[in-house]
Amino acid sequence: MGLFRAIAGWMCVGGALMAGTVFGEELTFMSYNICAGLGMDRKRELTRAAEVIKREQAEWVAVQEVDCRTRRSSGIDQPEVLARLTGLHATFGKAIDFQGGGYGILLLTKEKPLATKTIPLPSKFENRALLIAEFERLVMCVTHLSLNERERIDSVKLIREALKDYRKPIVIAGDWNDKPDSETLKAFGTLFTVLNDVTQPTFPSPKPVQCIDYIAMDKAHAPQFTVVSRAVLDEPLVSDHRPVTLKLRR
Repeated sequence: MGLFRAIAGWMCVGGALMAGTVFGEELTFMSYNICAGLGMDRKRELTRAAEVIKREQAEWVAVQEVDCRTRRSSGIDQPEVLARLTGLHATFGKAIDFQGGGYGILLLTKEKPLATKTIPLPSKFENRALLIAEFERLVMCVTHLSLNERERIDSVKLIREALKDYRKPIVIAGDWNDKPDSETLKAFGTLFTVLNDVTQPTFPSPKPVQCIDYIAMDKAHAPQFTVVSRAVLDEPLVSDHRPVTLKLRR
């Protein structure tokens, strides 16, 4: 996808040359907590979340609350199924062992990442994680933060440390479990610029009242991109979260 107004080539990013960048290129992101496929009608139908993702033609999809071969999801490998249904590559980051399988976060992308790693984040009652995937053009991260404020702020410190050596644009998305004016978001603001519209509530469906889902980019590179569109999709049934979308142009 993209306008391709100039040729692909080498460009200087943060003091380093990066190949494959196209000026005028459009990048489409999504963040979606899918509640392991459980809809507000209490039916667990993963195909509905896949249909939302495919319809939006997002190239970089941060997914939270994903099961992999758990009993409650009938042993289904949800990352594999979502990849097959959307035509995207799946990178799963397991946060915990759960019901005979795994539970965590997922990144769906058109491109296969060059390298990935999953970093545990603090949470007393349910382990959380940061998934980092490096691509030729950018670094894409997915996270789902703790319900505890102190643990969220400690997580931001760990995230900052984990990403400090990257020179490419860094996008981080996910369910951060806190409001736009919170201490968690202030901590994130030291490194990232939130690019989705935080005035639009994302949780809980069917009638969301607060924004707790975000897509952000590191402050060094955010000024190089233009927001083409951003939205919270009107999807009241598929999950207890609304999907967040963002389209950027460079």
